[in-house]
Amino acid sequence: MSKGWQRVRATAERTLATDESSATAHEALAQYFGSCEYNWPQADKELTQARALKSGSVSTQFVIGRFAFARGRYEEARQLMDATLSVDPLNPLIYQVAAWKRYLRGDLTGGESLIRRSIALSPTFLQSHFVFGAILIARGELQSALAQMQAETPEGGRDEGIALVYQALARKADSDAACARFMRDYAAAQPEGIAKIYAARQHSDKAFEWLDKAYAVGDAELLFAPDNPVFRSLHADPRWRALLRKTNLADLP
Repeated sequence: MSKGWQRVRATAERTLATDESSATAHEALAQYFGSCEYNWPQADKELTQARALKSGSVSTQFVIGRFAFARGRYEEARQLMDATLSVDPLNPLIYQVAAWKRYLRGDLTGGESLIRRSIALSPTFLQSHFVFGAILIARGELQSALAQMQAETPEGGRDEGIALVYQALARKADSDAACARFMRDYAAAQPEGIAKIYAARQHSDKAFEWLDKAYAVGDAELLFAPDNPVFRSLHADPRWRALLRKTNLADLP
C-alpha cells in the first residue's frame, strides 16, 4: 500500500472520530477501500453513508459510477455518469472519465465526442490528451495520436502515451526512450502505466511484474485493467485470472 493511501485512510478516520457526519470523509474511505483494498462491501457501506449525509452530491455519485463500471455494471455506470454530467455540465473531469469508459468498452466515436468536450472546456486538463491519444491509437490514426500524447503533461502520462504510439509505429528506439523517461519519473506512482507499455510489446512477464506492483501500491487504474484493450494479450495467461481474483473482479464478462 502506498503512503498516499495510508494518509487518505488516516485522515478520513481522524475526521470521522470528531465528526461522524462528514460525507467527504466517508467518500474518501470508500475510495480507499475500493481502490486500495478491493473491499467492495466496505466501499459500498461508506458510499451509502456518504450519499445519505449529502444527497445529490456530484462527487459521491461520480465515485459510485466509477466503481460500478469497475465491477462490470456498465449500464448503471453510464446512467450515473450521464446524471452527473446533467448536474455539472462544465466539469472536464467528468467528460474525461466518461470518455475513457467509452473507449474501454469499444465506443470510440462516443469516447471522442466526450473527450473533445473535456479538452474544449479545459485544454490543459490532466490526462485528457492522453485519453484522446488512446482513442486515436485504437483507430490506427497514429500520427494524430502522437500529437495528442505530446500535448499531454508529464504527470498525465505523456511519456507512457508516446511509448505506446511509437510501439505501434514500430519505432523501437523512440518507444524505449519514452518508456525509460516514464519509468524514471513515475515508476512508483503509476506502475499500471508501465504494465501497459510492456503488454503492448507482448512482454507478458514484465507486464505482470508491473501489474503486481500496481496491486501492491493500490494504483487506482488497475480497477479498469479488465476492460483495457492493451491487456487483451494477457487474458489467456493464468496469471491474469489470479490478478483479477485478488481485486475481486474475477467475474467480469
